[in-house]
Amino acid sequence: MISPVIGVILMVAITVILAAVIGTFVMGLGDSVQSNVQAGVSVDANAQENTIDVTFTSEQQDGTNLTVAVSDTADPDASSTEELNSIGQSHTFTQFSASDEFENSDRVKVVVTAEADGRSTVIYSETHEL
Repeated sequence: MISPVIGVILMVAITVILAAVIGTFVMGLGDSVQSNVQAGVSVDANAQENTIDVTFTSEQQDGTNLTVAVSDTADPDASSTEELNSIGQSHTFTQFSASDEFENSDRVKVVVTAEADGRSTVIYSETHEL
């Protein structure tokens, strides 16, 4: 059996929690959370040709830009970046830098970030072995 004092304390606690939740929505604090940038990308690693093809496939809002970064997992300083600004635009990566081309058995990390209205979201991050 629960004592009346504990029952009253539990009811007061529940009331305070409900008031805080309702107050948050009434004050508009729930609206301050920004949504993620939504975009689609196609990434194709071709081990026979030692290339990685990246294509901008879709966007939820106009003006979305993609930043594609590829890096060598064995040497993170060896990296290359390209921007894709419109649906259908693509880029074929063949090297980490001007003096460091992809080779067989390279492990290439591909990270794609979508940016719009000052917000950015990583929409793709995967390592491919060539």
